[in-house]
Amino acid sequence: MDMSQVQLGPVDMAVIYFEGNKFNGDVAPALLDLAERELVTILDLAFLVKEGNGDVTVIEVEDDDAGEVFAALTGGRSDLLSDDDLMGIGEDLPLNSSALIIVWENTWVARFATAVRGSGGAVASYDRIPADVVLAALAAAEEE
Repeated sequence: MDMSQVQLGPVDMAVIYFEGNKFNGDVAPALLDLAERELVTILDLAFLVKEGNGDVTVIEVEDDDAGEVFAALTGGRSDLLSDDDLMGIGEDLPLNSSALIIVWENTWVARFATAVRGSGGAVASYDRIPADVVLAALAAAEEE
């Protein structure tokens, strides 16, 4: 298979930390909106809870109140993150916290990425600029 012709956008993974195991469920509808608008394709997601004694538990998507939404997002695909991956992430969490781990394809850029690969191009550098840095730079530019 010629991988340069596979229509696939960049794939990212994020660990979203929730202090004190407080998760209000607002994330599920926001993520669903991105998927419905075909900006992202959710490839895998998982929830972790780290108790005060250090025990880490993987919470199945179906067990959560927003489980139907999250299950629909993955389309039944949720095998990219192994148990070892999840336990390693869980070890790094602070006590009494939880995390949502998401792996997604940036579907919005898939056609462009395929064209770049098909043209023999490759990403030479990629950086994510934190929102607070961008907001500070915009504020500074407005002051000038």
